[in-house]
Amino acid sequence: MIRPLTAIAAAVVASTALCWSVALPAAELPAASKKMLADLKFDPKFLDGMDEEYDVPAEWREAAKKEGPLRISGTWEPEQVDKILAPFKERYPEVKFDFDFGNRETRSVRPLVAFKQGRYIADIVDGVESQYFEYLKADALMPLGDIPNLKKVPAEMRDPQGFAIPHILLYWCASYNKNKVKEAELPKTWDGFLDKAVWGNKRIGIGNRPNLWLLALWSQRGDEWGSDYVRRLFQDVRPQLRKEGMDAMISLVSLGEFDVAIPSAGYRTNQTDEKGAPVGWHCPEPVPTTVQNMIALKNNPRPASTRIYSNWILSKEGQTAQYYATFSASVRDDLQTREFLAYPEQIVGRPRALRELKLMETTWPTVAKTWNKEWQAVR
Repeated sequence: MIRPLTAIAAAVVASTALCWSVALPAAELPAASKKMLADLKFDPKFLDGMDEEYDVPAEWREAAKKEGPLRISGTWEPEQVDKILAPFKERYPEVKFDFDFGNRETRSVRPLVAFKQGRYIADIVDGVESQYFEYLKADALMPLGDIPNLKKVPAEMRDPQGFAIPHILLYWCASYNKNKVKEAELPKTWDGFLDKAVWGNKRIGIGNRPNLWLLALWSQRGDEWGSDYVRRLFQDVRPQLRKEGMDAMISLVSLGEFDVAIPSAGYRTNQTDEKGAPVGWHCPEPVPTTVQNMIALKNNPRPASTRIYSNWILSKEGQTAQYYATFSASVRDDLQTREFLAYPEQIVGRPRALRELKLMETTWPTVAKTWNKEWQAVR
């Protein structure tokens, strides 16, 4: 049996009745935030006037002292976690952490299996993707729609049911080997990659993750365009079909295993680029855009810590810390600026195709069926 809501958890959920406490004022930025701004070469006053974004109910903070480490299953590597959480730990020392880095199976599938067995191996699951709907069916989600800083996120990126917390914006385009691809070759639109005279001969490596890029394009262009695109891509262009993860694909394109990798996240490509690898990133129009969501497990034993962390990650400081550690883009409109984007020239002012959460339930089955048929036929 799943544990019932405790008295402390019930008090946390009834947030409208809580009094509010004030975190450190902007004039007293955490030392980690000052270092972050200095390293980013941002104005020291960049985070001034944000006091209300760090305010949380006093009851949350008191409850967090008794809850033990907040268990997060996510996509960040240990050194990234340390950089991201350093400001948080100074602001909210009562919240402790136990962060597990894992692939899709360990990150998002196993916590749900454990929940169904009446166990908690994670309180928060980050990068939940299509598993969100499995959690929803299992009645395994903690309501988070009342998190104060959620209002900073554009409405079209929020979960209308109030469970998921969107906190990273991802742009899924193409990474390429600078030694093997001329910038002038790269197409302006996605249809350009269907030119087999240019992109045939196994120049393209395709990852088996159409949900990351094609789904958003398909939803914008329609079924006729989508099915025709997949057919021509597999039957005419005949790219290399790769089983590796998308991060590994970036490494492989930088080593010359193929000339172009699709799809590649801009911020991940930039991490490889910053290390001196001959890799670049290009976005045909429209720019496929996805939101990385995190969810919290219903009745988890750390509801106060869950809410404090969920609120902070959407604060200006939290979103800046994400960019500082990973180059990932912010979901906030006020931080969609060149300073917060890897390869801003590929994104700013260009049309986008947003993969809304609902598409994983409505359009994805059609996309997956068409894609899988062609993928298996080529193999």
